[in-house]
Amino acid sequence: MAMASTSPATLERATALLARLVAFPSVSSTPNLPLIQWVAEELTKAGVHSQILPSPDQEGKANLIATLGPQKEGGVVLSGHTDVVPVSEQAWESDPFLLTEKDGKLYGRGTCDMKGFLASVLAVLSSTKTAQKTAELRRPIHVVLTYDEEVGCFGAPHAIRALQEQAAPACVVVGEPSLMKPISGHKSIAIYETRVAGFSGHSCDTRQGVSAVMTAARLVAKLGEMQVQEQRQQDERFDPPWTSVHVGVIKGGTAVNIIAPSCSFLWDLRALPEGDEQALPRAFAAWHQEQILPAMRAVHAGCSIETHAKAMVTSLRPEVDSSAERLVRKLTGDNRHRYVSYVTEAGQYQRAGIAAIVCGPGSIEQAHKANEFLTKDQLAESCSFVEKIVADCCKD
Repeated sequence: MAMASTSPATLERATALLARLVAFPSVSSTPNLPLIQWVAEELTKAGVHSQILPSPDQEGKANLIATLGPQKEGGVVLSGHTDVVPVSEQAWESDPFLLTEKDGKLYGRGTCDMKGFLASVLAVLSSTKTAQKTAELRRPIHVVLTYDEEVGCFGAPHAIRALQEQAAPACVVVGEPSLMKPISGHKSIAIYETRVAGFSGHSCDTRQGVSAVMTAARLVAKLGEMQVQEQRQQDERFDPPWTSVHVGVIKGGTAVNIIAPSCSFLWDLRALPEGDEQALPRAFAAWHQEQILPAMRAVHAGCSIETHAKAMVTSLRPEVDSSAERLVRKLTGDNRHRYVSYVTEAGQYQRAGIAAIVCGPGSIEQAHKANEFLTKDQLAESCSFVEKIVADCCKD
């Protein structure tokens, strides 16, 4: 069943709202509060009450919660993050923070990940038509906007706790890019930093020191071997169908003729929903404590290898008959079960006891890239989807 299109007026408003959202350069390393305050003002104009929830530990960061309809349990949450990834070292053909339309595509940082969904939600919920329907709502609709999703989903837990103190929603739709197709499950992600402390000296005699850089290289190679081992355990619902390991950043050393005293590297682990997510980190630690560290400390007792978790985001476990699955499948007519390797805040809602599903406009293939875009057709489809949620919440 194809999803009905929204009206030209709603699509025009959603496009204008998307342009304003894109104009906020809400990269995770910068405050998102100006964007949140603007959204709150837009909702106030439409008669929708919202709460700005400042981050407890980061100045200039905030979540937002807004509710339409009765203050009761059983509502639907429309959730999205407001931060975007950086544009540095990317070859953009247009200003990434100025919405540019060309050939039916809307270009700009965050258009598909995921300000397009936010724009469709705002366009529909702040419309005169929806305002007239508010009194007819039998179940509440909650809007939750978060910060710092792109760097570890740090904002969502605060927002979820605040939401549950006010109401007990039945389900949440996280509008990450999925081409408006329901996503039933995704992997988890854990981000680790491994720090190596060596012992410095002149490189003319490496026996007198311990190179942290060369030790780190051995550790990185070991993670590569462990990745190969992980490929033996596969779940064909996912692509790639195994738990993946990736080292993304490495820093260390001071000069080519100095034995490196320190080195660190960042790595991530994207684990399948089933299984022990800590098994690989434990095995990695046991290996280097037994096989690497003793030789280092034989040269100098102060040498060390330490790994710390910087972020851990739970997987979305498939729940075939959950209230979120039933709602989205009823509204889209799509009964196929899909699974992805990228991570969203949906698993955090699920862990808090709220049924969750992912469904939003745009393709994940456009996310995080130069010249990111969202097609106008996808934006229109998202608006139509939100309109259907409003209509469904008006029913008993």
